[in-house]
Amino acid sequence: GVITHSQNRDRRVASAAGQALCRVCSSHSKVVWSAPDSLRDAITAVSMTGDESACSVVEGVARAASHVSVDVASKTCAPLVDALKVCVEAAINAVDVDAKVRAFKRVVHALQLCDTCASFAPPQLRQQLAVRLMPLLSACHAPPLALDEVVVGSALRCHASAALKEDPSVEDAQQLANVALVYWEAHAWASSLEALAKVVDACASRADGAALLSTVAQRVVAAAARHNTPSSEMFSLLVRLCALAPS
Repeated sequence: GVITHSQNRDRRVASAAGQALCRVCSSHSKVVWSAPDSLRDAITAVSMTGDESACSVVEGVARAASHVSVDVASKTCAPLVDALKVCVEAAINAVDVDAKVRAFKRVVHALQLCDTCASFAPPQLRQQLAVRLMPLLSACHAPPLALDEVVVGSALRCHASAALKEDPSVEDAQQLANVALVYWEAHAWASSLEALAKVVDACASRADGAALLSTVAQRVVAAAARHNTPSSEMFSLLVRLCALAPS
């Protein structure tokens, strides 16, 4: 109730309330599920914002989710994906420039919350989130959202959190690499390299990932040469790739 009342009124109170809920969920992760509807209400209340209080609430609930069935946890966290869907549809349908700017910011906020949930959720909940998230992330990689670097970077980070956590397959890494490489080759965006670093980590020391890492290195260097945009981030990625790639 404090979180809902203080949102858009007093950020300090909202932040303190969010952090308090996060600590309660972390310290009493079994007890908090005696009132799952209250947790869902908290998630719903913050689902349209991306401030510190919202991320703290989502982190706390996601951390506690290992102490409840995946069905209950999924239902509790569902408002996050629902909100992302609403934000993406609004951004796609926005007409004037001001409306697009506001809608794109809301998409970024919603992606941040989904990213936070996927980052801290137990594996089964993360898998269910990924199933619902992937179609929405695909929409973020189509015009008009794909033309905004901040949206794209947030979508790539959310994709990595949802798909590349515990023992990801090379196919999962390949999917993220394909998307990130498109942006690197087209725009040389730094967020692409951030996503590719997650791909490198996922394939580290895996013999079946060697071909993918070789392709990533070749395409990154070739695109940098075309754009004439070598950067410290690019060289850091290549050093990381050489250090972690299977011999």
